[in-house]
Amino acid sequence: MNFDEYFKLKGVTLNITNGCNLNCVYCFEHSKNAKHMSVDDAIKIYDRCYTNYLLGEYKEPFLVNFFGGEPFLNFSVMENVMKYAKDNNHKTEFGVTTNLTILDDHMIDVIDEYNLAMLVSVDGKKEIHDRNRCGTFDIVKNNVHKLREKGLGHLLEARMTIMPDDVKYLLESVKTVFEMGFDFIAPVPVMDTLWTPEQIKEFRDADETVWDWVISVFNDESNKRNLQVKLVEDYLEQVLIAPINDYQRKVCTAGSLEFCSIGVEGDILPCHQRHTVKEGYEELLMGNVLKSDEIKVPEFSCKTFEGAFDCNDCIAYPICKGGCPSENYTYNGKSNRMNVIQCSLTMAMANVAINKQKEIMSCSNIRSRRLNALKTNLEVLNELMNVIASDDNEEVSKNLNEFYHRLMNMKDILIPTFSDAIETLIEHLVNNYKNS
Repeated sequence: MNFDEYFKLKGVTLNITNGCNLNCVYCFEHSKNAKHMSVDDAIKIYDRCYTNYLLGEYKEPFLVNFFGGEPFLNFSVMENVMKYAKDNNHKTEFGVTTNLTILDDHMIDVIDEYNLAMLVSVDGKKEIHDRNRCGTFDIVKNNVHKLREKGLGHLLEARMTIMPDDVKYLLESVKTVFEMGFDFIAPVPVMDTLWTPEQIKEFRDADETVWDWVISVFNDESNKRNLQVKLVEDYLEQVLIAPINDYQRKVCTAGSLEFCSIGVEGDILPCHQRHTVKEGYEELLMGNVLKSDEIKVPEFSCKTFEGAFDCNDCIAYPICKGGCPSENYTYNGKSNRMNVIQCSLTMAMANVAINKQKEIMSCSNIRSRRLNALKTNLEVLNELMNVIASDDNEEVSKNLNEFYHRLMNMKDILIPTFSDAIETLIEHLVNNYKNS
């Protein structure tokens, strides 16, 4: 099939360079090279993807994430693509994944002009970051300071990679990143390396200390910062929705019809992590956007998944998303087959979230926009549960109809997981009434 027949794009990752100025110890990109995407090709690729996006008539803006290598090594491509989108009045939002070691005044001005969101690789306390990421802690800290001085702190999110030997420093590292100026923090344990049972238990205990610290911040009436910690908020959202979640959501957009990743020479892959990994490249190659409209559909999806253990007996089953499809593919040859480490760490994080959910949702000074949205969505969900609690079918039918009409006016405040689950529950109820 052709490009427009297959894709209904909401966004795209542009791998604008295969080169990097660092050589981090855990990097999954084993085939880095000096190839850069040209400005002309980048605009052609962006334009082709945006044209496809318009076919979907989406309300949300088109999303473009610049990836590498280190994208700031090819900054002219980012600048020119963003300028092209603005000059043509495109409804597009931009982001970049970066080590933030390359930054000058002109780059700061461009970041400001185009509201470029930055996912910054920073691994916590100085000793850990410098060991993992080539001694760049002070450079990153200084550049974060420069961006915050310009009022751009809201564009920054920290991506913390957690190695097994560093688990004991998890809370200290999260606090360090917060003190550096990041309000948005995403600690992510490495799941493609060996963890001992002792390290997994240590991670579970460390995860709990992070939750306790977040709770203390959310109960601090003097705190004015909008702290968001991803391993807290992601798992909390899934725990809250679990009682009516009878389906599994994908871990990410990889392998979907709505997103793809395009490399420096136009190759289309289902996942941004695969452009500099030789293993399986030809099997996952979908086509080349600069050469042809033809699309080959690879076996790469996370719509359903298998676990390394018995999923039906797993505490994390209602909220598990199946792990990273790329890591699954590398180690199992299947994107929807989780390995033992992923299973064990997911169970640990789910266990903490289940135990801490009531405590965190009752905090007195939650400034996180997402958590406040979660509280609102939870109130809507509880209202639905009250509607259907009656034993009188006629009363339930009447109240359900009234609730559904109000729900149509709440679309802007509903989080997708809640919206999907609520609509699924209503559909089940309607079908049950029809069949009764």
